[in-house]
Amino acid sequence: MVTDCLLVKPESPQNKNPKTFRFVFSKEFMDVLHDFSKVHQLDDRKVFTESWNSWIEESEIKPMIENEVSIISQNGFKGDIMDKMFKSARYYFRKKPIEKEQKETERKEYIGGSPKLLESMDTHIKEELIKTPNISPANSYTNYCINNQEYIMDEILLFKSRSIDNIVDADEMKLKLKKTYKNRFYNQKVKK
Repeated sequence: MVTDCLLVKPESPQNKNPKTFRFVFSKEFMDVLHDFSKVHQLDDRKVFTESWNSWIEESEIKPMIENEVSIISQNGFKGDIMDKMFKSARYYFRKKPIEKEQKETERKEYIGGSPKLLESMDTHIKEELIKTPNISPANSYTNYCINNQEYIMDEILLFKSRSIDNIVDADEMKLKLKKTYKNRFYNQKVKK
């Protein structure tokens, strides 16, 4: 959302006074307006209006409102600025979710499958799709596990050796192999 600037037509030689298409409040005023809206978020229409009328008369708020009105008026707004503020508080900020700071989580190091394993999966998938075109990915994966245990054991050992902390859960390894197989199955089926 644009908050600190006004959207205007680009200046051209014929257009010395660019026309403003969207009038926005200053960041400081929008924060205050948002706070008011969140406090009165669950109020019904009448209570919200009464709270609004008393809020705009408060000693700290009134100068901010007057400042916003003068700035927006000078920029060419022709409508009712107080109505614009009320509608912003009542219908926009009241329903706008509070932005949460995203936690910076460290991503696990990606450990890809060995080329030998991926090739065996692709070969198996192609054969399965030729034999049984409507086979489900789950059934195909089960067949793969039964017929290719040596590749799976080699991959598990390789996966354990490449793991940074060497604490690899067996369920995590199974899930990784299953996801890899099903993704490759899907890609093969789409190609076909």
